[in-house]
Amino acid sequence: MRKLPGRGYSADFWKACMMNLLCMTGQAVMFLLTLYFTHAGMTRWQVGTTDAVFWIISVLIQPWLGRRIDRWGRRVFFIWGSYLMVGSILCYIYLPVSLPLMLLVRTLHGLGFSFFFTSTWTWVSDQAPPQKLTEMLGIFGVSGLLAGACGPVLAEQLKNFGGFPVVFWSAAGLMLAGALLSHLVHEPKVVPLPNDRRNFGFLRMAFAARMRGLTMAAVAMGMAIGSVFCFIAPYIEAKRLTGISYVFVCYTVAAVLTRVFSGFLASRLGASGTIPLALLMQGGSLILFSFLSPTGWRALPLMLGAGAGAGLSYGMIYPALSTLAVERSGSQRGLGMSVVACFGDLGSGIGALGAGVIAHFFRDDWMWVSIGVVVAAIAVLFLFLEGQWRSRRRKRSHSLKPALRLVGEQRSG
Repeated sequence: MRKLPGRGYSADFWKACMMNLLCMTGQAVMFLLTLYFTHAGMTRWQVGTTDAVFWIISVLIQPWLGRRIDRWGRRVFFIWGSYLMVGSILCYIYLPVSLPLMLLVRTLHGLGFSFFFTSTWTWVSDQAPPQKLTEMLGIFGVSGLLAGACGPVLAEQLKNFGGFPVVFWSAAGLMLAGALLSHLVHEPKVVPLPNDRRNFGFLRMAFAARMRGLTMAAVAMGMAIGSVFCFIAPYIEAKRLTGISYVFVCYTVAAVLTRVFSGFLASRLGASGTIPLALLMQGGSLILFSFLSPTGWRALPLMLGAGAGAGLSYGMIYPALSTLAVERSGSQRGLGMSVVACFGDLGSGIGALGAGVIAHFFRDDWMWVSIGVVVAAIAVLFLFLEGQWRSRRRKRSHSLKPALRLVGEQRSG
């Protein structure tokens, strides 16, 4: 095991932010990928399936990845992850669109994204002193959120200029720049610790009483992200509305403002108090998308309001989830972050696939209502699971007090 001393806002931290900005901007530019698949003749359920595979591969790899990040370090994974993402973008350029081929490419893309995403957030948790953990996770997340604002706007302009090939080449170039910069980000020095016999395996940690609420909240967060990023572009186009990129701009601005005040929110509400509020807001924002119509003055305000609400809730929830994962996983913080990433990606796969199936067999509007209701219901479940864990913890603490008092008396005697 390893002890990783926090170093605060070092030069390496800002290089990591720039690396994340470049790679995540390239990833955000690819938000038009589902629209590309639709134009190539894929049905809604096929689009949803290919997007779900991207997240499912992360679910499958995370139990292995979390332990390897703790054992081999963070740097090797975000370097290889960035290059795998570049390679997958080149495959979209050169390979014909067919369901079997795109399933393979999305698997490669999801593998690279998982390597990069989990290892970078774990790396940041290593850098942060305990009292600044939520703050630094929030600030680092701003680089990804800025990418979420710039990427879609850039993608629409590039598509209008030269079509999908220009979009994909630009995404590959941005990711390659981030991959090259990743070589300049150093692994923090570590201090060996004695072997900890209380080490948990992946599933044991994920379903431990203290982590159950987190895993369910991560699933809910992922469902919202998966459905929005997979289907918002085709949905808005089907409604004959313009300004897809404006939704992501509102999403990002709201999330960035939330991250700036993440330390204040954490001190006022606490991480466990922030999560259910964020999930309720997320569910409401998804339901708002179902009210969009191609005519009338309400279309643009509803579209932007739903995007801003979704961004505000995301800006609140991810630093809170990451903080709790680090605090409750002890020296196995890589594994703890993998639990959050794994169940978040599982939720994204469920959200993308579920929304695609609902839209294919019923109506597009129903997919937003269905996912929104489920996300809001999980917020209530989180409160129940957290309350149950805290109640057991208090009972255990009260039962130990007499024994501790007796030990103290014997020592003093």
